[in-house]
Amino acid sequence: MADKYCEHYFYPENHRNICRDLLTVNGKCNSFGTCSRQLHLNKEEYAILDNLRIVKMQNEQILAKLYKQK
Repeated sequence: MADKYCEHYFYPENHRNICRDLLTVNGKCNSFGTCSRQLHLNKEEYAILDNLRIVKMQNEQILAKLYKQK
């Protein structure tokens, strides 16, 4: 069964405004209506996107450290 997640949680760089319906703990969408940023993901799909989100954050931190060293 698929749950509703907010696209902003996985791709914050694509959305300038913070989603009001986003539950920031795990990215679940709290919107009962039709939101254009809703992703319907099963557990496996969520795990993949969440891992990619974490790797992306780690890469940003590494790049920031490298630029500070220059």
